[in-house]
Amino acid sequence: MAHSAEVHFKAMGADGHVVVVGPSLDMAQQLAELAQVQTARLERRWSRFDPSSDVSALNRSRNVPVPVAPETFDLVAKSLAANALTNGRFDPTLLPTLEAWGYDQTFDEVADSPVGVAKVSPVGTVLDIDLDEATSTVRMNRGVTFDPGAIGKGLAADIVSQHVMSAGAEGVLVSLGGDIRVRGTSPSGEPAWIITIAEPSYSDGVIATVALTDAAIATSTTLRRRWLRNNVECHHLLDPATLAPTDGPVLVSTIASTGWWAEATATALSVNPEPCIANVPSLIVDTNQPSRFGGFGRFELEISK
Repeated sequence: MAHSAEVHFKAMGADGHVVVVGPSLDMAQQLAELAQVQTARLERRWSRFDPSSDVSALNRSRNVPVPVAPETFDLVAKSLAANALTNGRFDPTLLPTLEAWGYDQTFDEVADSPVGVAKVSPVGTVLDIDLDEATSTVRMNRGVTFDPGAIGKGLAADIVSQHVMSAGAEGVLVSLGGDIRVRGTSPSGEPAWIITIAEPSYSDGVIATVALTDAAIATSTTLRRRWLRNNVECHHLLDPATLAPTDGPVLVSTIASTGWWAEATATALSVNPEPCIANVPSLIVDTNQPSRFGGFGRFELEISK
C-alpha cells in the first residue's frame, strides 16, 4: 500500500509544494523533506540576489572562464537552447533592462516609485556566452549578464523530482511557483496526476483541469508580480523586441515532457503567442481578444513522456 506526504515552503521567490508517494508514510515524509532541501540547494546556486551563487559569480566575471556546478552549467545550456528554440522570445540576457524597470531586488522588496524608467539595453547577447562542457565552465564576454528567470524553477522541478524518485519514491509532484513536474504514481494510485490551472479573476477561479503522466506544466501570468514606476504599471515579463513589459496574453499554460521546456515556452508565448510552438499544448488567456480565447471551461489532456 502506498502512502503520501507533502511539504509547503518558500523557494525561488515563490510558493513551493511537494507531494511524495512512497512505500511507507515515514519514507514519503523523509523524501518530501529531501525535496525541500534539494530545492534550497539549487536556489543558493542560481539566485541572482545571493552574492555567493554561481549566477552572481558569472555576472561579476568579465571574459574569463568561470567554473560552475554541473546543475548551473545545465541551467545556462538549457537557457541558451530555449533562446534558439523560441527564436529569441525567451532571452536570459535582459537583466540590466529588468533592473531598470525596477526588479532590482527580491520581489518582496520591490516597491512602487515615482521615478520614471530609463531605457537600458542589455549588454551583449546569448552569442557572447561560451560553454565548455569538458571543464564545466562558462565564459561571459563583452559584459553580457545572465538571468535565467523562471526557467530555473522549471529545471529545478525536473532535477528535484528525479532525485526523489531515485531515492525510492513511487511518485512525486514538485511545484515551484506555477511550474509543476510529476513523475510516477499519483496519491490516488493512478498514473495520472490531476492538476488545476487557477486564476482568481475568472469565475470560480478554475480555468482548466489537466491530467498529466510523467510530464510538466508551467503557467506564466502578468496578473501578478506588478509594481509602479512613475504611475506606469510594470511586470516581470519583458519583450526582448521592445525591452518593455509584454502587452500580450495575461496567462499562458504549456505542457511538455520537462519542466524547463514548459517554462521556456510559457514565457515565449507570453511574449508573442503567434506562431505557437510546435508540439507544445498550450492554454492562452488574452483579455484583449476574449472571442478568440474565451470559453475556457475545463478540459483534460494527458501526455506521456
